[in-house]
Amino acid sequence: MNLSSSRSSSSAPSWSASFTSSDCSDSSASSPTSSSSSSSSSTSTSSSWSPSSFSPRWQTAASLPPRATPAKSVVSVVPISPETSAIIKRHTGEEYHTSADLPDHLVLFGCEDLVDVSALGQVQCLNLSYCTGVVDVSALGGVRKLTLSNCTGVTDVSALGSVQHLSLFGCTGVTDVSALGGLRKLTLSYCTGVTDVSALGRVQVLFMSHCTAIVDVSALGGVKTLGLSGCTGVSDVSALGGVEALILEECTAVTDVSALGAVKKLNLAGCTGVVDVSALGQVEDLCLSGCTGVTDYSAVPNAQR
Repeated sequence: MNLSSSRSSSSAPSWSASFTSSDCSDSSASSPTSSSSSSSSSTSTSSSWSPSSFSPRWQTAASLPPRATPAKSVVSVVPISPETSAIIKRHTGEEYHTSADLPDHLVLFGCEDLVDVSALGQVQCLNLSYCTGVVDVSALGGVRKLTLSNCTGVTDVSALGSVQHLSLFGCTGVTDVSALGGLRKLTLSYCTGVTDVSALGRVQVLFMSHCTAIVDVSALGGVKTLGLSGCTGVSDVSALGGVEALILEECTAVTDVSALGAVKKLNLAGCTGVVDVSALGQVEDLCLSGCTGVTDYSAVPNAQR
């Protein structure tokens, strides 16, 4: 399997986990173009069991214990501003007036005139890439998959800790990511204002390509897939031996990789400071392309170079 990756963070190695899903794509590396939304509908089917299969005492309402909470949680309905409604109609061809009307998946890629997203918090999969007029995302904490790539007006992401998959690719105004430690997948590539990632050790898939202000990654040893391509400030990777798939492409300050022998998939392409790879013999998939300091490959005969 080929471990090499493009030097653009928008194209991860083939083995790395993809941030985006097919139903709400993240086109963070593309130029803004018009996109359309899609909604998913589900058809309910009758259960296979019959009431007669249960004890008679459960078939009368009188025998049931009082319900402590409503059968279905009530979600507040938020009106959509006329301006936002017009933008959505322009991109989707559909007119929506309240949050309850919106589809589960909504793509508003490149809507530079979009400002008010307060009614979009119930959308399951929301792509706002290149919506540079968006500043306040505090209402989007309930979105499951949220793409804010190149939303340069966004600075405060403290309300997004419950989002499962979040892309902040190119959000240069973001500096504090301490609230995002509970996410499953997080992309911070090109977030050059981020310096402290000590709270992100429980994130399963974390991409931080070209976050040049990051120096300390000692808290990230529990991350399963970690992308640090172009993080030229990172030199000490001794705590990352527990990472399953690790991309250190063009991390030119890294010299000692002796602690990475247990990593399953390791990309050191362009790590010109690395000389000794004798500890990497057990790495299943190893890329040493462009590692000009390495001369002895006897311990890693199958490495890509």
